Amino acid sequence: SLRYLGVNDSSFIFSLTVALVPIFNLFLGKRYPLSTWLGVAIIVGGVWFASGAVYNGDELWGGVLSFLGAVVRAFFLIALNRASKKVDGGKMIVEIIWLVALFSALVWLVLDPGGIVSFGFGAKTLLPVLGFALLSIVIGNSMVILVQQYTTEVETAVILSVQLIFTVLFMAVVPAVFESPEPITMVNAFGCGLIVMGSILATCNVSGLLKRQRGG
Repeated sequence: SLRYLGVNDSSFIFSLTVALVPIFNLFLGKRYPLSTWLGVAIIVGGVWFASGAVYNGDELWGGVLSFLGAVVRAFFLIALNRASKKVDGGKMIVEIIWLVALFSALVWLVLDPGGIVSFGFGAKTLLPVLGFALLSIVIGNSMVILVQQYTTEVETAVILSVQLIFTVLFMAVVPAVFESPEPITMVNAFGCGLIVMGSILATCNVSGLLKRQRGG
């Protein structure tokens, strides 16, 4: 989708995973308190402001691809959470990493067969690619897989949406590979605040806490 859509807009659409997970789970018979839905809505609004998205539907194909990515990740989190109750986390990590590597290589060969030859193996190309592969795919996904047996798929989706806050911070303070660091604006900070507030609201059973306090 990044071929057709800006990073900010793609990030916002892809973040809709946090809303799709509880929606899909409704069809599986799961129910969530109002605080969860309200928290999810606040997170989506926070991501809009924090990412600086301005998507207006012009790049339809890019928007569709980003949304399909969000749908796939939502189903992945739901299936992963269920599998984690039956399969060892370490075994799943190894199998998923090998599957991702094989699938990515096949897609690259099919969509861009000449890309391997023309791929620039310089520092500006390899550093972000290897950094993403190591930090996001290997370390990040391994941590997500290992904690599945201790959490729910909705909580995982909510926590993953918080990664945008760190993206905003890193883009402001860490020297970028391709472009200069971007300062944090008031709109970005407001969006990050909404994400934090929505995350707390979505993962805490507010109504249950209030009932216990009244009962006490």
